[in-house]
Amino acid sequence: MRINPELIVYAHAELLTKCPEADIIVCAVDSLWARRDIAGMLEREHFAGGNRSNDALQARIIDCRVGGHQIEIYNCATPIEWLATIPERATDDPCGAQFIGYVSAVAGALIACQVRKILTGCSFDRSLVLNLETLQVLKNVTW
Repeated sequence: MRINPELIVYAHAELLTKCPEADIIVCAVDSLWARRDIAGMLEREHFAGGNRSNDALQARIIDCRVGGHQIEIYNCATPIEWLATIPERATDDPCGAQFIGYVSAVAGALIACQVRKILTGCSFDRSLVLNLETLQVLKNVTW
């Protein structure tokens, strides 16, 4: 069973330079600078379209960050809301190659879960911080 047979996924391996026409934007970049750059571009495009308020985009923005054993997922309605979640500098958590395989698999599953919840109209997590070493949910804010 497919959630939505009309669902189309577009992957952008190149630098995102304009606001995509999408219902859900999943950010999968490995730098805070790139996140701020994309969020700034989305904000400029959003306001350039005549929208001078902080109204939601047509799309939800899902951003997943990984550091060591910790996964953070943010689900934002506006570029300004997303920018507020991006720290000035990265944490000092180790990012060893031994973490990448299993942490990325869980991160992908959490992103897929967020997408499913949005598409089916269920309440979804606004932010989620999960430590895989201790299997603790350190933060969870649900809409």
